[in-house]
Amino acid sequence: MSRRLAALALTALLVGCTPLLQNAPAPALYTLEVPALPAAGTGDEVLRVRLTGVAAGYEQPLMAYREGDALALRYFATARWVSAPGELVTERLGEALERTGRFRAVLTGAPPPVADYRLELELLRLEQDYRGGGGAGEARIGLRIRLLDREGELIAQRRVEATAAAEAAGPAAAAAAANRALADLAAELDGWLHQQLADPRRGRW
Repeated sequence: MSRRLAALALTALLVGCTPLLQNAPAPALYTLEVPALPAAGTGDEVLRVRLTGVAAGYEQPLMAYREGDALALRYFATARWVSAPGELVTERLGEALERTGRFRAVLTGAPPPVADYRLELELLRLEQDYRGGGGAGEARIGLRIRLLDREGELIAQRRVEATAAAEAAGPAAAAAAANRALADLAAELDGWLHQQLADPRRGRW
């Protein structure tokens, strides 16, 4: 009898919780966009932009933030990115670089048969940081980048990071700040690429 009563009680509990689960709001989805960078003429070369790694904690489309304990990475319960952060950043940077006209094509999908240059990206962080005080926090995006030639020889590598202050607390303001930080990072990346490929020793531009 006791087992039967326990089973009935469990069933009643599950049935009672079902409406709560059904009524839970779906998380808001946020994306990243990069405003147009300055036009750079018309290039003849093909650049492949490829994501080669993602730091632990940023593999899923969760919106990360830090507060208090610097070692604790937390996630907004009511918000998500539309896709995994590494993929989203790679796609948007590739689109921004292609629109400059600096390259004949910028590819971010499957490997092309031939690419004159490869830009390899490793996402180190994409998060909202509330540790600086002030309440609203700031968005932080960090990348490790490597530029290689057609033969796979390393041309240059570096780490880049961009930050942008949020105008309010919460995931919506965090997403807006992340977009501003990514725009700054894209501009810095474009200038760095021009500097590397304009080196007269490479016979380019």
